[in-house]
Amino acid sequence: MRSITTYLMSERGKCMPEESPRTWSDFDIRKIVGADLMEPIQTEQSAVVHADDRLCVQVNRVRNVATNEAWQSLRVVPVDVAQYVAVIVPVLRDGRLLFVGRYRYALERWTIELPRFWSVTDDAGWKYVANDQLHRHVGIDAKKMTLLGAIQPDSALAAGNTVVILAEDCVQRATRPADPRALVAGTVGIAPDELYRLILRGDVDCGVSLAALHLYDAHARRSGNGQRQPI
Repeated sequence: MRSITTYLMSERGKCMPEESPRTWSDFDIRKIVGADLMEPIQTEQSAVVHADDRLCVQVNRVRNVATNEAWQSLRVVPVDVAQYVAVIVPVLRDGRLLFVGRYRYALERWTIELPRFWSVTDDAGWKYVANDQLHRHVGIDAKKMTLLGAIQPDSALAAGNTVVILAEDCVQRATRPADPRALVAGTVGIAPDELYRLILRGDVDCGVSLAALHLYDAHARRSGNGQRQPI
């Protein structure tokens, strides 16, 4: 079974105009740094300091090929390529974007962010999984699902991508109360013009959500058909 991130890699570039550069290719990089430095960091020793059913945390001894300098580097990798994180951009029928209030222990505070879930690639397909997560945890159903692409929330620390999914024509079946078990304080619909002000004011500062919104905005501006409203 092919994972969703593998599918995205195979589809990368198909949505770009032919005259646009598709990627900063290995060929381009090789011309700049030279063939010997295509992989400038080598792993000499790897130690797993934590592992669960989702993630593996490594503390590795690595070396810079050019300078011969060595140091320890932290790396977080998924334990299974079939698992992935999906962040969903839910657009309600009135054009507002739906956000959740969620407590983040690392920050020790509440945040306003887009719905985000751990998912597993299965035979039902990513659309079914995303819709099921939205229905069960957020209380909405989407008429249309579009795979926008993938982002790397922290390329200096974590391996693997976060998939970005656009959920359009969403209907909120019921208002979700606060859920202490999931550390969720309910949902809020935000109009695009108001969202812009909240981002500038620092009220919406979740990096994954901001990256997903930027990808959504790029698709909306490129479509130019008025059906997707840019932020």
